[in-house]
Amino acid sequence: NSDKPLANQLKQLFSSIKKTTAKEDLLWNIKMAMLVHVARREGCMYIFMADSATRQAIKMISMTSKGRGYSLPLDIGVDNQQSFPDVCIMRPMKDMLSKEIGFYNYFFKIDKFVLSPFNFGTMMAGKTSIDRLTEEFIVGIEREFPSTVSTICRTVLKLSPSADMDLKRTCAMCLMPIEAGIAEWRRHITVTEVKDAEKPTIEGCCSKDTGCCGGSGCDSEEKVPKVDLNQFLCYSCQVNLKDYNAESIESLPTYVNESIYNQSRENRLLDQIKDFLIEDNDE
Repeated sequence: NSDKPLANQLKQLFSSIKKTTAKEDLLWNIKMAMLVHVARREGCMYIFMADSATRQAIKMISMTSKGRGYSLPLDIGVDNQQSFPDVCIMRPMKDMLSKEIGFYNYFFKIDKFVLSPFNFGTMMAGKTSIDRLTEEFIVGIEREFPSTVSTICRTVLKLSPSADMDLKRTCAMCLMPIEAGIAEWRRHITVTEVKDAEKPTIEGCCSKDTGCCGGSGCDSEEKVPKVDLNQFLCYSCQVNLKDYNAESIESLPTYVNESIYNQSRENRLLDQIKDFLIEDNDE
């Protein structure tokens, strides 16, 4: 895909993803990675996000529903100085309701300069995605109970990262910390294979009848090493990965591939020298 224009690669990536929730999450992850990259390139120490109190409340509920509770304090934190050591993410509009911002823009005649945000769930039905459903839910309750958003936002301010959070081990896709032991936890709640089920054989390569690679044998030098993406992703991104096909995985942004390569290289180096490391309890 490297010979295709970047715009076509991006269209191909999103068109091959099944669910809107996975598309919206990937779009946000790409935006966040781009903002951090540009901030570092320009020497900016702060990134100011325009999230209102209404948007913060929607994010808290939707991200919790998508399994992002572990990194939630960083995802919606008012001043996130932990995710990136050289860039601080700030949200100065956290106390303003979206309706208040709309009235301000209208009365001061600046609404014509405002570009409405657009994503895959814009103007779509409420059940299109988790984010869209949560937005409809929060906005609907806010009409009847005006204190809903402020109550949720007060809860947001009380959130703090886990004490044992490893900020160095981050998700290759969303760049947020990965909770330890999620692979084991998923095995307890997910059915991956059926007991006593006969595994199907594939005609050609590794077939019982024709032998591996159609009877011609396998050349180990021609084998392309495959990497399990799940071990480099957080739980929420692992769930979204189920909606990706082979074509979309091959079209993932460069920063994802670079992160996976760097982390896998560090793991290989650690495996090579682990026998020579001195543990704290060794005398």
